Order: sequence, then C-alpha cells, then structure tokens
Amino acid sequence: RWSPPLRAVTPGGPVEPAQRARTRDVSLRSEGTIADARALTGADIHAEFKGPAIEKVLDLFSLPHFTTGAFDFKLGLDESGGMTRLDVDGNLGTIDLDAKGQVDRLFHPSAGTVTAHLTGPDLQSLGLALGVEGLLPAPYSFRVTSHYEGAIAHLSDTVLTVQQDELEISGDLGIAPGIPNTDLNVRLQSPEPGRWAPLFGQPAINLGEVSVEGKAAVDEKGVATIDARADALEGQLTVAGLLGTLTGPLEPDLQVQFDSQNARPLFKLLKRPGFPEAPISLA
Repeated sequence: RWSPPLRAVTPGGPVEPAQRARTRDVSLRSEGTIADARALTGADIHAEFKGPAIEKVLDLFSLPHFTTGAFDFKLGLDESGGMTRLDVDGNLGTIDLDAKGQVDRLFHPSAGTVTAHLTGPDLQSLGLALGVEGLLPAPYSFRVTSHYEGAIAHLSDTVLTVQQDELEISGDLGIAPGIPNTDLNVRLQSPEPGRWAPLFGQPAINLGEVSVEGKAAVDEKGVATIDARADALEGQLTVAGLLGTLTGPLEPDLQVQFDSQNARPLFKLLKRPGFPEAPISLA
C-alpha cells in the first residue's frame, strides 16, 4: 500500500493524501492532491488538525510543552495557473500562526509573495523546543512579508518584537547557500540588549538603552560586509568593513570607533568604575 506514494515522491509524481482520523484527543482531516510530490507543486489540499489539548500531541513526540490548550490548525493549498495559493489559520494552543500568499512551489520558491505572522507567550520555551538556549521567557511577535524573485527574497514589513525589544529587517535576502546577493537594512531598538548575552553563551550584562541602524550585505561571491551605527553607553559606536565569507572561516577586517562626551558608562562596563566623567574617542 506504500508503493504508489513512494513512486510518486522518488521520480516526482501525483499524491492524494486523503486522511480522516479521530481519537479522544485529536481530530485529523485532509483531502486533495499534489501534482508533483518531490517539487511540492500543483498542490490542492485542505486539512484541519484540532483537539482539546496540544500538550497531549507534544507528549506523543516527546516535546516540551512550549504551548498549551486547545488547538485548531487549518491549512489550505490551491493550485491555479502554475501558482499555489497558501492559506494557514494556525491556532496551536497559546501560539498562533497565520500565513497567506501564493508561490510557484512550497519549498525554495522562486516566484510569488507570502505574508506570515507568528505570536506566542514565551519565546524561551519555543527556543528550547527547537534546541536554542538563551532566549528570553517573554511574549513574542514575528511578522514578515516576502516577495520571491529567482534566488532572492525581497523582505518588507519584517519585524520581531519581544517585550519592548524590536528588530526590523528589510531588503534583499539571497536564498542560495551562503546567501549571496544579500543587501539588508537592519534596525534594532532595545531598553536592555545585554539580557540577550546568554543566547551567545555569555552572562547577562548591563548596557542600558541601545538603538542600532545599519546595513548588512553579501556579494555574489559570498563575501559579507557591514556598516552600522549604534547609540549606546551615552555615546556613538560605528562599525564598518569586511566580515569574510560566510561559508568559510570569517576573516574580519573592520573599522571600529566609539565617541562619547562621558566615558564613565563604558569603563563601568569594563569594570573600571573609577574613570572620570570626561569625553572619549576610541578607534
């Protein structure tokens, strides 16, 4: 009974993933077809997955309870004119995922536009479920609009918010290995970014309010550069130059400068609290 799906996936071919199942804890319904299962093109599928407690589903897969409560996840895929329309209404307990748009194929799309929005109450628990440590135990919201054109994703209205921290990204993201032809604008605003230090394996530190604006680029050969300015520690920090090739060992060649009318916050961070309140310029 498995040979038709396996034959369809291996050379590329049609699949009809019709399923209906119900237990005391979960109800699953799906119907439709996929014209090419390998490329995931020509999809015409409607599915619904719901139940009273998402924790019971997580237990089946030995996953931590990064979300709780009743869930009702709906997926719609409709093929028309060589494009697949995507409609996700995904309530997964305390996590909500909504996505809409249309693409030429579901994996590695090269044409189309998708808008998505993810919200939840605890970023730390979600990160632990994904194997990422050091995130904040705080509510989060992530939204993105991506327009695909060949091997480039044009990002707009792309914002991650965690409590009062906000990271905004726009521009072109290369979606080939090494993300060549990337050109992104980045803006970060945070009342205390030092609390993110555990994400990088370091203890939390006190930096105070920080705002960052800059550009990150990767050329067609995969060589990355940055040009950024940060208002921090009662001064201005600028960093510009070469990072190196992202697919190999980084070989940074950066120009760094810090200017402030009050050096005391910087030296306090460096555990030299007795430094006088005086102008400073470091390069």
